[in-house]
Amino acid sequence: MFYERIRDAYSLYKRDVCSSFEHFHKAIELIYNLGPDREVYVDLKPVVLKHNCVLALMPYQIHYLPYDKNNDGYCTVLPSEYSDEFIELTKDKSVRNSIISNENYCSLFLTEMRELVEKHENSNDNRFIVNAHVNMLLGRLLQCLEFVTDLKKSQSIDFIQAVVKYVDQHYAEPLSIESVAQYFGYSKYYFSRLFNKCFYTSFTNYFNTVRIYKSIPLIQKYHSSEIFFRVGFASVQQYITYFKRTTGYTPSQYRHNTNFTDKLKTRNTVCISCFLL
Repeated sequence: MFYERIRDAYSLYKRDVCSSFEHFHKAIELIYNLGPDREVYVDLKPVVLKHNCVLALMPYQIHYLPYDKNNDGYCTVLPSEYSDEFIELTKDKSVRNSIISNENYCSLFLTEMRELVEKHENSNDNRFIVNAHVNMLLGRLLQCLEFVTDLKKSQSIDFIQAVVKYVDQHYAEPLSIESVAQYFGYSKYYFSRLFNKCFYTSFTNYFNTVRIYKSIPLIQKYHSSEIFFRVGFASVQQYITYFKRTTGYTPSQYRHNTNFTDKLKTRNTVCISCFLL
């Protein structure tokens, strides 16, 4: 799993928009495709994002954008603090189609997203101006997307939020699926089924992948023989084995390879989740 934490109040950038793994997060994410038609994955299903179209990703919606050297576009991530009302309004609703292809609407999205990038890069601009553009984008989403009632979605989100928060606080401890299930008041078997349904992977795999992500900032400072116990692994060998299984590289290779991120983009690895706190 790849865990991404956005530090800014909002994340705005223009780049070869891609993600190394299947993931989800708490924020709304908008992607405008300036490059050629490309295949992306939404809710584990392949869809075609055409040139000059917008992909609108709702909170906790699983997605994956494979790397391609021709990728180009704008990506705008809107953390929940700027869209709480919108998220609450759509919490029990699913989007029928995540791709916006109407030419007029897409043009408006592109204008607003460009303005956001410009305002974000100019630190002297008023924060309220930036928020005005965010609100315009949220309004466009209500106009363009078809929302359908989905009560199970709200229940799943509550479960996901609770589990992710708990694991994030206790990843260095020797947790077992039995102890976590007991904490949430479920039997081991019910918790396991519910977890697999919501996260599309096993609890053990998710738990250990969180540990791997937590170890990455430590790699430049410490040796693996010290890192493994800091993030909760039983042995250094277990840590190295799982790190390579998750990323395709050993911790040592990561430490000495400045192009690690670019190479990671080319891996066809199924990830579990990306959660933005």
